[in-house]
Amino acid sequence: MKKTTIIRSVALGLISVGIGGYFYIVNQVISGVDTAFTTAQHNGLFESVSYGEVEVDLFADTVTINTLKINFDARKSIANSVSMLSLNNISETSSSTYEKIVITGIWNLIKGGHVIAALDGTNSTLEVDVIQSTMTPNGVTTVTNKVNGTMAHESVRGLDVSALLEAHPTLQDLAFISMTSYTIDDMTLDMTVYGKSANSSHVMAPLEIHYKVPQVFAENISPEFIGAVGARNLEMTISPMAPSTRPFKVEIGEVRVSDVKMVDLFPVKMTYGINNLTFDTTNIADPTLTSVMSMMGINELNMNMTIGYEADLKARTFSIAPFTFSIKKIGRFDLALDLSGIPTNEDLQALNQPKTSPSTNTDRPDMTFAEFTDKIAIKNFTIGYQDKGMLKKFIAAQALILTDGNIPALAQGYAQQAALLVNATHGPEKSQAVMVTLAAFFANPNKLTIALHADLPVLVSDLKTALKVSGPSALNAFKLEVTGLQP
Repeated sequence: MKKTTIIRSVALGLISVGIGGYFYIVNQVISGVDTAFTTAQHNGLFESVSYGEVEVDLFADTVTINTLKINFDARKSIANSVSMLSLNNISETSSSTYEKIVITGIWNLIKGGHVIAALDGTNSTLEVDVIQSTMTPNGVTTVTNKVNGTMAHESVRGLDVSALLEAHPTLQDLAFISMTSYTIDDMTLDMTVYGKSANSSHVMAPLEIHYKVPQVFAENISPEFIGAVGARNLEMTISPMAPSTRPFKVEIGEVRVSDVKMVDLFPVKMTYGINNLTFDTTNIADPTLTSVMSMMGINELNMNMTIGYEADLKARTFSIAPFTFSIKKIGRFDLALDLSGIPTNEDLQALNQPKTSPSTNTDRPDMTFAEFTDKIAIKNFTIGYQDKGMLKKFIAAQALILTDGNIPALAQGYAQQAALLVNATHGPEKSQAVMVTLAAFFANPNKLTIALHADLPVLVSDLKTALKVSGPSALNAFKLEVTGLQP
C-alpha cells in the first residue's frame, strides 16, 4: 500500500472519530441539560419547566436554550427552608420565560469544573401572583398582589454552579450562589394590589405601581460576602387608590447595598445607600405643605441616605455608622450608635416560642419584646445636624414674630432653654458651655453634634428605671459633648 493511501486512511479515520466524538459530546451535553432541569424540578426548586431546541456549539463553547419557561411556587421553597415560618394563609405562583439563554463555558463543565464563564438571557418576562388571607374582627380580608415584568437582557459572569450540583439543594443553598457579576438591562415591572373583605361587597380600588429600571447590577457575590447589589436611574409611578388623585412619581439615581458580610446567611455587616431620591411635588394639594415649601424656597424634595451597621454575634455588639440622611436645601442628619448585649439566636427564637402563664393559664411568648430590649446596653450615641438653609430661614421667620427680627436674642433664648435641661443632667459648668455653643449655632446655623458616651455600657432596663426615679438626671450616666462648627 502506498504511503499516501495509508496517510489518507489514517486521516479519514481520525476525522470520522472526531465527528463521531463531537456528536457524542453534543448529545451528552443536551442530555445533561435535560437531567439538570429534571433534577431541579424533583428537588422542588420549581414546579415545572419547558423549553424548545437546545443548540450546542463546542467550537464556540456555548449552549443555547430556546423558549425557556419555568413555573415556580416560592411558598413551598420558603416553607421547606424556613420551618418556623407559617405560610398557610399565603398562596403564590410565578413564572419566568426567556426567548433565549446562552451559556458560555461548557468545556469547563465537561472537564469536571463548576464555573460557567457567562450566562446571557434575552427578552425575558416575569409573572407573580400572591394572595394573602388575614382574619380580622370583621371577617376574612383577602389581599391580592400581581406583578408583571419584562427584561431586555440578563447577564451573569463567573457563575459557580456547585450548589446546583448538590443532590438536594435547598433555598438556603441557592440564596447566594457565587458569581463575579450580574446585570439586568431595561427592566419594567407593573404591580397591582387590591383587597376584598369576605363580609363586604366593597372592593378597595387597586393600588398600581409602575417601575422602570434601566439597570440592575450585582458584583462579587458569595455565601460569605456581597460586594454590591443595586439599581440605577429608577423611575416609579404610583397611581393612588383615590380616582381623583393624579399619579405620583418618584425617581432614584441609585440604590445600593454594599460590603455585606454574611455569617450563616445572616448579614452581620452592610451598607445601604439611596442617592438622589426625588419626589414629584407638582401634584401636592395640601395648602399648608405647599406654603411651607414656598417659604423655604423648595420646589422639589431631593433626598440622600446612607446607613451602615456591623454586628459581632460572638461578642454580642452592634454598631450603626454611618447613618446619614439629607434633604436638598433643608439639612443633613447624622447618627452613630454602639450597643452591647444584642440578642443571641436563642433569644430571637424565644420571641416565637409560647409558654403557659401560671396566672392566666394562657400561652404567651417565652420572652416579650420589652424583656428582649432590656438586655441591651448603650455604649455611645451621637447625633448631628448640618443646616442647608431650612433652619436659618425658620429662625429668621421666628425672630420677626418673637423678637422684632433680633436673631441673636432669639438664639440666646433657645440656648438658655436647652441649658436648663443640661443643668439638670450634667450640672452648671457643662450647662454654661452648652449654652455658649448653642447660642452661636442658632444665631448662624451650620453644624451641631451632640454625643453621649458611657465608660461602661448602660443597660436599657437600668436607664428606664433611673428615668422613672430621677427624671432627666438619669442621663448623667453618660458623658455629654456638644460641639458646633462656625462657617
